[in-house]
Amino acid sequence: MAIKSEFTVDDVTFQFENSAGGQETISVGDEICSQKRSLFGCTHIFEYQGHDYSVKPKPGIMSVSFKVEKDGEKIAPITPEAQDKIPPLILLACGWPFVLVAFGGAIGGGLGGLAFGVNVATYKSSLPGILKPFLNILTGAAAIGLWYVIAKAIVG
Repeated sequence: MAIKSEFTVDDVTFQFENSAGGQETISVGDEICSQKRSLFGCTHIFEYQGHDYSVKPKPGIMSVSFKVEKDGEKIAPITPEAQDKIPPLILLACGWPFVLVAFGGAIGGGLGGLAFGVNVATYKSSLPGILKPFLNILTGAAAIGLWYVIAKAIVG
């Protein structure tokens, strides 16, 4: 099973591939920048467009992260995985409507899950950061209100 990923440094997108046999390759388009054999990640040192790079892939469970230096300076590369990753505290804040499961059963769980999905979509959106916590609270409150209306309709 090959592991494939990419990372971007200063508008240059590098492709990374680690074959099942441990052959690591870092390339830009069809141009191979570095190729080494390693099962657990090794440091690739190469030159590209007049700059010296040092790249250390760090394999994870479902993704790869990279430690990158360009001309001796540490750089934070941009990876597709990093762009989609949500910090744990934000996930916790988005998931607070799941408290409906405790007293709302399956209906509360469904509404809590729906509110969680809306909260995550809100967090990933391009809305101003100051609005996101307020919308998070509002979405959870709406789920609680909807649960109350449904509970009243069922009970009578």
